[in-house]
Amino acid sequence: MPTRRDVLLSTLAAAALRPGLAFAAEPAATAPTILRIVNRTIEVNGRPASVYGIFQPDGTAGITTRVGERFRVRVENHIAKPSLIHWHGLAPPWRQDGVPGVSGPPIPAGESADYDFPLGYGGTFWMHSHQGLQEQRLLDAPLIIRDQRDIPGRQ
Repeated sequence: MPTRRDVLLSTLAAAALRPGLAFAAEPAATAPTILRIVNRTIEVNGRPASVYGIFQPDGTAGITTRVGERFRVRVENHIAKPSLIHWHGLAPPWRQDGVPGVSGPPIPAGESADYDFPLGYGGTFWMHSHQGLQEQRLLDAPLIIRDQRDIPGRQ
């Protein structure tokens, strides 16, 4: 008859051979939300105007998330100039604050940068560039962090 020790050792050996059977020590990290810095054309007074934008791959402008979740974002620069996004209203670690030359270098054209920090409070904020005049060319988007105030009947 096998002992408790034999059962434990065989279970550990099986888990080592087949990792899918083992219990995860911590939950797997969620994939980052992709935000793409892009060129786009809008109409102004009946004429086309070349501007920028910040969109998810499905066309959603900016990002909406929740307090308590991690802010896991990959910013992909799809314009021909270096750029960087500042998370206006949030309090990320200073190296992820998105101010060129202060918190880090701009993201080169065709490159990406990853951001990962906790969200401690909710609100309606925005993201925008501090690189040259990119913000004036509409390189900005909404940044919504939902909290308990968004639950009907709660304030």
